[in-house]
Amino acid sequence: MTISDVVEHYKLKDPEHWGAQGYIYLLYSLALATNAQLIYEIGVNGARSTHAFLCAMQITGGQLWSCDVVDYDHRVTDEKLRKHWGFFHTPAAEWRKSLSSQCDIVFIDGHHNYEFVSEDVENFWPFVKKGGLMVLHDTKYMERGPGEVFRELKEQGVEIIDLPTQHGIAVARK
Repeated sequence: MTISDVVEHYKLKDPEHWGAQGYIYLLYSLALATNAQLIYEIGVNGARSTHAFLCAMQITGGQLWSCDVVDYDHRVTDEKLRKHWGFFHTPAAEWRKSLSSQCDIVFIDGHHNYEFVSEDVENFWPFVKKGGLMVLHDTKYMERGPGEVFRELKEQGVEIIDLPTQHGIAVARK
C-alpha cells in the first residue's frame, strides 16, 4: 500500500470531509523528513494517521506503536503495513508506563478534552528524542483541548507551530 492508495481510499470513503483529511500527506512527510524509526501514536479511530505513518515506515524501516482505549487492531489489514505496527488496547497513561524507548515522533489524537491532552503531552514529551517532534491534532477543531494545550506550550517557549489544516495540527520540536 502506498501513500497515494491511502489518500485515495479515504477520499472515496468520506468525500464530504476530504478537506479534513489533507493532513495524511503532512504526517507521511514528517515521518520521512525525520527518517523516523519509532513513532508513538495516541488514538487510532479511523486510522488515517495510522496508515499515513505506516506508509512512511515501509520506507524508513521503522515502527509505529499505537494505543487506544477502543480495540482498533482490525483497522490495519495490509500485511506489509502490519509488520511495522504494534497496537496496544489500553489508555495512554497506562501504556506510557510500559515504554522505555525514545521516539522520533509522538502523535496525540486521543481523547480531546484539555485534561487528557495536557496529560498526554506531559507523559510523552520525555520520550521524544532531541530534535524529535510532538504533533497535536485538532488544535482548531477543539479549542479547549488541543488548542489550549498548543497555546500553553507556545507561551512556555516550546518551539511549536500551528499549521493551517482544516482541523489544525501543531508540531513541536524538542
